[in-house]
Amino acid sequence: MWTRAELKNRAKNILSCNYWVLVLGAFILSIITGSFNTGSSIKATIKDVSNGVSNYDINDFISSFSNLFSNGWNGDRFENLYSSIQGASRGVSVAAIVGSVVVLTMIVFMIAGLAISIFLFNPLIAGGYRFFNRSLVMNTKINEFAFAFKRSYLNVVKIMFLRQLYIFLWSLLFIIPGIIKAYEYYLVPYIVGDEPDISASEAFRMSKELMRGNKFKVFVLELSFLGWYILSGMTCGLLSVFYVAPYVYLTKAALYRRLRGLDDIYSNQGYNNGWDNGNNGGYNNGWDNGNNSGYNNGWDNANNGGYNNWDNNRDNGRYQGGTWDSENNRYREDDR
Repeated sequence: MWTRAELKNRAKNILSCNYWVLVLGAFILSIITGSFNTGSSIKATIKDVSNGVSNYDINDFISSFSNLFSNGWNGDRFENLYSSIQGASRGVSVAAIVGSVVVLTMIVFMIAGLAISIFLFNPLIAGGYRFFNRSLVMNTKINEFAFAFKRSYLNVVKIMFLRQLYIFLWSLLFIIPGIIKAYEYYLVPYIVGDEPDISASEAFRMSKELMRGNKFKVFVLELSFLGWYILSGMTCGLLSVFYVAPYVYLTKAALYRRLRGLDDIYSNQGYNNGWDNGNNGGYNNGWDNGNNSGYNNGWDNANNGGYNNWDNNRDNGRYQGGTWDSENNRYREDDR
């Protein structure tokens, strides 16, 4: 069982520990996930321009034709009609050419945009979710966004594309089924970010299982950020960049870890700017991966802990590069 307060408190604590890196990560992920919003306005603008050209020529032709018979027949008016027909035909031809070019251009841009989304943005999105997931337990770098390009790239591309395709197809059934499926596959990006070698069927099965009984609770969790979104709009998005976006991403990542039970693995490895709040606490910017292991520039968590460059070859090892006196159970400084 999880609560919104639990997830949000954890997100706030982590955000305060690694603030600027998390802000940058949220900014990048927000840009990637909101990149395709201008297509309809461009299409409308092009349509208005082409319609304006064709309508002008046709209206001019109709006006000339009506004037031809308004006051009787004469040769000059016939010549004017002939000129108008030629002008109208040229206008229609130009409009047809312009329309064809516009349609072809739109098709090319749509195909290019779809390819960029599938092969570039989707892997980066999976990397972004991986970044925030790992940020909850360790000091994570921005290069996590590009992890898929180094490992199981095509598998990540396939799973992320299938998620979008399934949600789209279900949305064709009066939208509601699409919304349900969107929440059913809610955790797929986190799963593929965590396990890029996983099969598509297993990723979808796992997400479906984890979200069983949690769909409405997650919906309410997302609604709980509505006030923050309103405040962000009032600040022209500045509040979102510097607080709301990383806060929301971390909260959702905390949800994933909670549902999957991953935090149970790190029961003795709490992260707070590198500090282990469990039984075997570590040191600033260090991480304890085991009961007795230390980290570079960290502190050994064993009973006889030493500093930096831990000697894993000794039962009670001290500083690597020196000699350990096992009889007197001390470090022989004279051998340094």
